[in-house]
Amino acid sequence: MGVVRVDGKHRAGVLILLLVLLAIPGAWGLWTSRASPMPAPALWEPEYEGLQSPDPEVRAQTVKTMSVTQDPRAVPVLLHYLGDPDQKVGLYIAQTLGKRAEEDALATLRLALEDPDPNIRWRAAMALGGQRDALAVPGLTQLLRDPEKLVQNAAANALAQIGTRQAVYALAAGLGSAQPSTVNNTMNGLQQLGSAAVPTLISILDSSNAQARRNAVTLLGYIADPRAVPALQRKATSDPNAEVRTEAQWALGEIQKKQPK
Repeated sequence: MGVVRVDGKHRAGVLILLLVLLAIPGAWGLWTSRASPMPAPALWEPEYEGLQSPDPEVRAQTVKTMSVTQDPRAVPVLLHYLGDPDQKVGLYIAQTLGKRAEEDALATLRLALEDPDPNIRWRAAMALGGQRDALAVPGLTQLLRDPEKLVQNAAANALAQIGTRQAVYALAAGLGSAQPSTVNNTMNGLQQLGSAAVPTLISILDSSNAQARRNAVTLLGYIADPRAVPALQRKATSDPNAEVRTEAQWALGEIQKKQPK
């Protein structure tokens, strides 16, 4: 994969590896695995030297400067440093890739969703969400069950940004999870979608999973879309679970309160 973790002890070794890769025709394309070959990072360019600084503030400022440049060489350089050990630097890199990445870079970011480093996984998820990359939905769906809560959150936010039917279904499937963090993150993602999530949430009211039904009802109350009223009325009177019935009554009240007088 075209993503490497870089820290102070290994920076010299990474630079030697890059020089070797650059000296062999086609080697960089092989290093990026199944992604299309990309230009090698121009690490010797003065404007990128700050990424090699031991000071995270210098690296962060370098990324901010690169975010406004139109230089096409910036994207592969940022991909190379996606594993920066500083979280602020990583955030800036993910945000920039979310605006600048094109198809070759998106292919590399999709692969990065499976990286063993959780920092790379959440940053790749954020970048793919920023690009609204529908092809990333299967990989992002897997990350909703990631052991790292930060990765789950980034995946849920990315799916909400992508907003396709497949992305909505992926989020909705997490409402019945036994993992509380997965439930919280998927609920946040669905709430971001607002009315676009309502048809899927209504369909979940017929689920055999009482937890999924209750969470769907809660979200329908938060979103307060009048289209949900008939289904919620049915749940408020006839759902076999008392908590779901109570929550449905609350949701109906929320919808009524939020309607124009």
